[in-house]
Amino acid sequence: MLLAPHVGGAITAFYDLPDDGGGSSHGGLHWLRPASAEEALAACNPLGMASFPLLPYCNRLRDARFVFDGREVDLSADGNAFDHALHGHAWQRPWRVGLVSPTMVELHLNHEPGSEPAHHWPYRYEVEATQRFELDDSGLFVTMSIRNLADQPMPFGMGHYPY
Repeated sequence: MLLAPHVGGAITAFYDLPDDGGGSSHGGLHWLRPASAEEALAACNPLGMASFPLLPYCNRLRDARFVFDGREVDLSADGNAFDHALHGHAWQRPWRVGLVSPTMVELHLNHEPGSEPAHHWPYRYEVEATQRFELDDSGLFVTMSIRNLADQPMPFGMGHYPY
């Protein structure tokens, strides 16, 4: 597995090595579409990665607006090029590396609301939203968590967008 914390906390590749143990992803079995070195990695384009996190919501929010707890939330100026808000904003932000071991990596993201793109979500949270990637003989396990640091309830959803 290869990760790009600086590109939205994305997975760039997930593959089995060939039986010869050559240590290269070439000739291995890719379980997700690998990111291209030039188009995705060099351009820091999360949409070209193998998978990226969907936080603090998944899918799309119609017209980039919703009402929660009696309050209208408008995400139309969040730097999204689409009519609807898509996939949250965590995939558009760099994550920081936390714990690392030979079989596990944790990535973290803290969110403070702001006026710049990908900061319009009005709720302060900590991702711590954490993504924890663990490999063992049976496969890859991705565990995600999010902690609301706002002084009010926060709606949220999460997932991973696999290609």
